[in-house]
Amino acid sequence: MQKALCLRWAGEYERASATLDRIPLFFVTDSVRKKVVFERALNYYLNGRFAQAEGEIRVLEDMFQGKLPVGSVLLCALILNEQQKWGDAKAMLLANASSGVFGNDSVAAKNRIMILYSDSNTPRLKSKNTAFWLSFLPGAGIAYGGEPAEGVLNFVMNAAAFGFGVYEIYYGYYLTGYFTGGILLEKFYLGGRKRADFLVERTNYERAKHFNKQAKSSLME
Repeated sequence: MQKALCLRWAGEYERASATLDRIPLFFVTDSVRKKVVFERALNYYLNGRFAQAEGEIRVLEDMFQGKLPVGSVLLCALILNEQQKWGDAKAMLLANASSGVFGNDSVAAKNRIMILYSDSNTPRLKSKNTAFWLSFLPGAGIAYGGEPAEGVLNFVMNAAAFGFGVYEIYYGYYLTGYFTGGILLEKFYLGGRKRADFLVERTNYERAKHFNKQAKSSLME
């Protein structure tokens, strides 16, 4: 156990987790078992393995008959935040507001949680499905993803490629019109759809990261 703590303090979270995994939980006391599970959750969180961290938190919750110990409430909230489960984090914090984790004033604690996780504060994430359907109109998905100027440019490039192909075919240059115009149109159109998908992911990541950083600072005060 002590080795795992030293590794965590040194930032060696993967090695710390591996060390904790080697501890035979069936042969240790109940209090040590709980400490090991908490340390596993903490190391997984610090290492960015949030789903596994939540799994350990749920194990710890079962050990305490369905109620998280005060010392793990904030860790659980941070883990849920990183998975964009802000509603679950809010509900869990409200359920533990009277535990003393935010001081003795449970009313003030609940108000603080409600403000932090209010609709105006929590990120409004963009939908990949919406971006997909908007992308049938060249540039619209890119604009929805957060880059309107780039979306306009993509529309213009698609229109230019289409216009070039039509122009060439109209004047009898069928091969040039079909291959050059068609290839350019396909490149700009399909490229625009992929770009829209990337931009939605980037926008959602940045919004979630900003909120989680703000929430972490607020919760740790």
